[in-house]
Amino acid sequence: SVLELRVEETFERTRIYPQELAETGHISLSQKSVSKLIGQLFIVRSSVNLESDMLSTPDFFWDNDQWEPMFRHAGKYLEVDARVDVLNKRMEVLDGMFQMLKDQLEVRHATRLEWIVIWLIVAEVGLELIWNIIIHDILGYFNHGSDD
Repeated sequence: SVLELRVEETFERTRIYPQELAETGHISLSQKSVSKLIGQLFIVRSSVNLESDMLSTPDFFWDNDQWEPMFRHAGKYLEVDARVDVLNKRMEVLDGMFQMLKDQLEVRHATRLEWIVIWLIVAEVGLELIWNIIIHDILGYFNHGSDD
């Protein structure tokens, strides 16, 4: 079905990222790219579980009761319930992978912010040393109250 193809395409397109993470220790995707992938997966998941008539009897059969048994028989023949379960399990795996990628990016971002804070502290300490030692003590600027 079309939905199975969409899930398969998503799976094929994204299978390189766990391999890349395992080999290099990081991923080349941005936070925005991972968010887009999560959004695409949500669209497919909602198509399978909410928007399609695969899981429930379509409104057509409310008016045409004689066709409903044939619809149910076709659903059993095509193993719709089993196929939907397989799709949902594959989407759960993809969702887990996307969440892992998102977590990796959040860790990378948090590490970058920690380094920024560390360098700001180093800069503050450096400026304080320059002010107190060089400008104040050695050069004698701003020594208004001392009687040497």
